[in-house]
Amino acid sequence: MRPLLAALAALLALLALPSPARAGEAIILESYVGEKPADAEQVLAPLLEELAKNRFVAGPAVVGGKFERTVSRPAVDGRFPADFGERVSRGYDLWTNGKFNEAVAILGPLIELARHNPGEFARDQTEKLQQQLQQAQIGLSLSQLKLGDRSAARHTMTDALLGDPGLKISRGMYGQEASELYEEVRRELTARGTGKVIIEASGAGIYVNERLVGMGKRELYLLPGEYRVIARLGDEISRAHRVVVAGGDIHQVTIDPAFDRAVHTGPGWTGLLYASSGEREHELRHGNAFARELDADQVVVVGIETVHGRRMIRGALINKGNGDDLRTGSIPLDANPSEEQRRNLARFLNGAPATPDIIVGKLPGSGGAERRDGDGGDGDGRGARPLWSGWKYVTGGGAIAAGAVGGVLLAYDGRCSQSVSGVPCANRYATATQGWIGIGGAIALAGVTVYLVVRERREVRQTAYVAPVADGGAIAGYAVRF
Repeated sequence: MRPLLAALAALLALLALPSPARAGEAIILESYVGEKPADAEQVLAPLLEELAKNRFVAGPAVVGGKFERTVSRPAVDGRFPADFGERVSRGYDLWTNGKFNEAVAILGPLIELARHNPGEFARDQTEKLQQQLQQAQIGLSLSQLKLGDRSAARHTMTDALLGDPGLKISRGMYGQEASELYEEVRRELTARGTGKVIIEASGAGIYVNERLVGMGKRELYLLPGEYRVIARLGDEISRAHRVVVAGGDIHQVTIDPAFDRAVHTGPGWTGLLYASSGEREHELRHGNAFARELDADQVVVVGIETVHGRRMIRGALINKGNGDDLRTGSIPLDANPSEEQRRNLARFLNGAPATPDIIVGKLPGSGGAERRDGDGGDGDGRGARPLWSGWKYVTGGGAIAAGAVGGVLLAYDGRCSQSVSGVPCANRYATATQGWIGIGGAIALAGVTVYLVVRERREVRQTAYVAPVADGGAIAGYAVRF
């Protein structure tokens, strides 16, 4: 029976393998039409606290800060000085007059302000600001060099070259030491190769490190370094997208004006801000895009909205792995919901059954989330947690293991358990029944695996709602779409 025991051990080993882990964090985004209501922080506090107990993170310090560091930030922060050019000229003159410390004190902060306000350069049709910024970079780099801070001087010169690869620092104009620094930085950058960056911006002007490089779509080969990419369409400026290029890299940057317009990363809160309920119809797509950019596993969008004159707390859970798996719920604020009721909404969004005070699904006339797959799985129409995506791996592994065990058992059926030459076999394996049971189990598990894969890719989409009306009654509706 040793082969049989070995097969069973193999089956147990397969089943004991660790299941695929759910990677990534879960984030909370707030969402509003117009300005955030003054009482929103107080109203949503119990809901956000309850979600925080279940690995969800929120706020400008965590979610917003990470988005700004790794994806994009506002292209204008309101601190850019109207007299930028005058200040640059003053700092540059200090460099030419040998007052290097004073030049650094003026030019350094100006360049930092420019990096945080690339949108101001896109608005400048004369391109004077870009020329003034380059002058500031040269003056700062050479002042740092004269002060003996070669590392800082190289960093500033690198930034100038990334903004304008055609920049020249000649010996005749700037001196031997400045020319040698420029050549050193340029050689080092070019030796590391270039990276390809494909930028799409739907017919808008494209700016890379404060310099206009083209319209609509551009394929650029850029020196290694960090770049700020923005788009301008009419008077509208996109967010500043961060791209870090290394030699041999290929990056794709697609600027979606509607998404950039909606993203709010500070101050005070992080999420989506819309000018109208019509624009808010894109909330789910934008929430999912936000989660993808941060590689977050899940995203909950919560907020306060007005539907038919009634203020509502509304929340929607979006599963990044399958955009169709979500659940939405609302609580009327005019019913003065208790803290526990608001916590119940958070629990519902995290997978618990809905309590009677929660209106499940999209409200008619709402600009918010539409309820779809995964909302009605607990049999009472109140929603259930979407199926864990790892089950298909468990059942698939079980099918393979059961098939292997069944095959071994069938192969050994009728064989002699102990073979002695010249002696008739007195004890033969009788394992056909067990073998066919194993094969049958493999077929059943394979069928379950196929079902889970198909279900994950194309689930029944459901919409359900219960909405209160003025006379104290309610309107209920339900629809199924395949």
